[in-house]
This record gives sequence, structure tokens and C-alpha cells, in this order.
Amino acid sequence: MASSSTSSLTSCGLGGEVFGWDVETGARRLAFRGIEQSAYCIASCDGVGNGSGNVLVVGLAGRSKNVVVVDGRSGAVVGVLAGHDGTVRAVVDGGNGVVYSGGGDGLVKGWDLRMLDSDAVRDAAGTIGCHRDSVWCLQYGDGLGDEGGGGDGDAGRCLYSSGRDGCVYRTETRGGGSAAGASRLVVDSGEVVTGMCVVGEDVWVGVEASSSVTRYRIGGETGDRGAGGASCGTCANVPASMIPGMTTIQKLAPLTDKIHFLAKDRQGNVMLWDVTQAKEVEDLGSVPDSAWGELRAEMFDPTQSALTWFQPESSLGVVAGRLSPGSCFLCESYTKHLGHPDAPNDEKLNVAEVMLKTLFVNWKRGVLSRRGNGEGEGNEGADGAGADPSMTATAAAANPRTAIFPFADSKDTMVMVSGDHNSLPWKKNCCEMDGTEDVPEWVAKCVLEGVYPVSNQLKMPFVLLPKRGSGLPPMGQTPLTAPRVLEVEKMLDYVIKRLKSKGVECHKELVLYTKGDDVDGKTFTTSPGQVILECDGQVVPSNFTMAAIRQWLWKKPEKLRIEYSVCEGGQCVGLPQISQKVPEH
Repeated sequence: MASSSTSSLTSCGLGGEVFGWDVETGARRLAFRGIEQSAYCIASCDGVGNGSGNVLVVGLAGRSKNVVVVDGRSGAVVGVLAGHDGTVRAVVDGGNGVVYSGGGDGLVKGWDLRMLDSDAVRDAAGTIGCHRDSVWCLQYGDGLGDEGGGGDGDAGRCLYSSGRDGCVYRTETRGGGSAAGASRLVVDSGEVVTGMCVVGEDVWVGVEASSSVTRYRIGGETGDRGAGGASCGTCANVPASMIPGMTTIQKLAPLTDKIHFLAKDRQGNVMLWDVTQAKEVEDLGSVPDSAWGELRAEMFDPTQSALTWFQPESSLGVVAGRLSPGSCFLCESYTKHLGHPDAPNDEKLNVAEVMLKTLFVNWKRGVLSRRGNGEGEGNEGADGAGADPSMTATAAAANPRTAIFPFADSKDTMVMVSGDHNSLPWKKNCCEMDGTEDVPEWVAKCVLEGVYPVSNQLKMPFVLLPKRGSGLPPMGQTPLTAPRVLEVEKMLDYVIKRLKSKGVECHKELVLYTKGDDVDGKTFTTSPGQVILECDGQVVPSNFTMAAIRQWLWKKPEKLRIEYSVCEGGQCVGLPQISQKVPEH
């Protein structure tokens, strides 16, 4: 992000777009999408003598690895500066028409924009080669004491650079902003530097995988880096102070129900999270990287097999999830499993629908209040979600309209909405929404009307037949269709009811699959008249879902086939052996 005045900002993105913004109104002044490569950094530069006035300097990735100069008024490209052999991650205005760029090749290059029409621009301000790895941050400012002094207006000005090698260097500049003299090592943080700010004799540094900000004092002797790359002297490597941040999350791994997931922080601590509660529900202690795969295998639960309905993300160092309209409505769960134990046994919820209604409950209140239709604060349900005026009969029967998750009033829950060509991106605490926010249409329809696409993937066709040689009567209608989340116990009830109606004496005894080292291959003895369900020659545990049967037992593209039988008693039957290969990292 770059600023050419106190009233405007300019930003760039990985889509190659450049946007200009009015700080006071939030309005977009400039929108330019003519750059074909990802843009990683941008700087505003005034006083260019080629007639362009204010220009924007953009660092690129991809094939070009160039620096592009863009007219700040029209968005037209007025120059391309080629010379880096790696992604350009940092650019900074050096004054008097000179800009500096830092690349993945470990070099800092200076460019004199007053010479854009000349080949001399490539070497006009020199090249700095003090870093051992990619340069990610640049800042141009005052030096210390009288260093770099001279008779011109830029005396005492220095260029600060940092990056993947964990070092911060200060390079003196001469008049005109071009580089000269030795580069001095002033900070060695020992970690990848992703952010840097120099204030007087202090350097504030942010490092990769940490949200803390560390201050180093850089007064006194510092080390030079000569032509051979060796450094001498002393530098700051002990922080003077620190602003502690939150413990950053590095890894997320969803479990089979896609509601619980493992989260591992930078210190190696692992927590079990419940996305419907938006909080940690169990502390699993410290787990080394070498045991990460073992832990995931231990937490593997084959009784469930849900489709992926959100994308877990930890890029910001916190637990987050992304909902997309094409896939987020692919997960259902029985209401009693989502914090409502007194709900009817056959009542289901679409997890994404409840999630959206929870995140946008205050937005909905504001919208209904503004409509003045009497559905505001006074007529809401006990949970604050309110009633939805229009939905299909099927949706009404399957989904309680007032259900929301318990974190609806949490001040720690932030909502981020990605903008499109017609709207701006924004983020806001869900408690602070008032109905004026620009919400995507598909979210608004779900939250206000209970309308969302219902995928046929939520249902599963299957064939239910008597076991060959059992002599039992067929169920009649086949194939059948059932929800993916249907529990085998409910199917067992159905089979027993139908068999009894045909004069077969039988009863139900649950066969449960429980996690533990002794589960696979465990046997049990049947009782006379006990009904057993089997799939592909394996006993189906009573606590499996239909989706779990298909995923872990059937494993075939053909229609799922389930067989039933009535035991004579005294038979030794084993539970299925189920395992899942999980990545170690």
C-alpha cells in the first residue's frame, strides 16, 4: 500500500490490479487491471521529470520479475524496469525521482525515473548486494549522527533493507538519492523479517510466523559487509523491548466430521477446535512435528465422513475458515449433535446455513429494523435469530428457523467479505454489524429468507437386501435414498420394524465402534434374534453414518449395498478393520 497524500491511498494485489482510494470516503478513485503478473508491492513517487507527475511503482512476480511504473492519474504503464532475477517484494521512494526495489535475487536496485526514456535508468542509482537471500522490506529515511553527511540536501539519508536472511542493513546514499558507500549490518534478528519500521535509533521488526513486534537499538558500531560478503563489527541481535502478539496458528487439520479440527501453534501446542462454537474445546498439549501424523491418526474417527464445506485457513496466524457459495452448503448434521440435545431425533440442520445466520445475526436485525416490517427486536426468537418469512416446505421441515450457534455475541469473531467488481472488500466484528454492510446476495438470501442451493450430494442412494442364504423376506421398495448423515441405528430400527411386520422375531442390540488401539479386529458374541447389518462382508457398526459406510467400508463407485440378517446366537463376529493414511506434516 502506498500514499501520495493524507487523503489518498493506493493498493495492489496478486491479481495484478492497482486501486486508488479516497481515505475519507472509502471511494475508489482509480482501478487499473492492465498488469498481467501478480503485484507484490507498490510505492508512490513524486517529482518525476518526464511529465508524468505522480507515478506508482509496482513490483511484480511471475515470469517478468520487473518493476512497472504506472501513471498515478490514468493508470497507464509509462515504463518497465527490468533487472531483477526474482520476485520484486519491496519498492520505496528515495526522493528526487529515485526509487529502490528489493527482489528475490537478494539485490536492491536503484532506478532514476527521470531517465525513463533512456537505457541509463538501469544503472543510474546502483545495485546493493549485501543480503544473502530475498529482500522483503525497504525504508528510506534519516541516518544516525553525521554519517553520510555532505553538502547536499540528502546528506544523512539512508536506505534500510531486510528480508529472509533475518538481517537489517543500512546503506548510505549520496545526493540525488542514489546508493553509495558500504552497507552496514544494524540488526540480526535470526528470523525471516516480514515487516520493518525505522524510527530514530530504533528498528521495529516483525518476523515470519509471529505476531509480536520487536524493537532493536541501532546506535553505536555496526558491521560492514565487504565485497566478499563477510561482515565485521557488532550489530544489534538482542531485542531492547517487545510488543507481544497472539500465539500464531501454523497448522490446521479437519477431522472426519468437518466440524472439529486440530490447530497447532508456533510453540508446538495442539488444540482441538469446534467450528460451531468458534473456540478451543480441548488442549492436547505439546506435539512435536515428528508426531503430528501420529496424532492425526489417533484422532481419526471412521464413524463420520462429511463433505468439505469450508476451507480452513491459518495464513493470518489465527483460526479462520472461508465459505464459498458453490460448496458451503454440502454439510448437514442432526440438531441434537449441534448443542440441542432435546431436539427431535430426525431433525437436521445445514451447518453453513446456521453458521451464516450466526455470523450475520446482528446484520439481519438491522436490515429488518430498517424495513419497518415489525420483524425487528420485538418479534425475534429467544436466540435472537428471528423467523424467516419464506422457505420451501422441505427446508422448513428439516431446519429450525431460529437455530444459531452459541458464539453469536462473541466480540472475538471477525467477518471478512471479499469484494467483487461491484463492491468493496470489508471486515467487521459480527457484534458491530448494523444492517448497512454490503453483504453478498447469496449470503443475504440465506440469512433473510432461508434460501440456498440444496445439493443432491446430501442424499445417498443404496440397496437394502436380505443376506444371501438367510431366508429373510425382502424390504420391498429398493433402491432407497437416505441422508448422508443418517445413522445406522435408525436404519436398524427400520429393518426390525419391517421384519416384525412380516412375522420375523428379532430385536436390536447396538454394535458400537469406539476409538482406541484395540478396536480393529475386536469381536463380540451375538444373541439369538439380533439383527446385523453388513456391507461388503463386514459388520456395519451402529454408530456409523451412511456416508461413513460408503467411505470406509464399501469403497466402490457402484450403488451402496447393505444386507441384513438375523443371528441364531452365539456367533463370534468381528468389527471391521479401518485405517486412514494421514500425512505426517
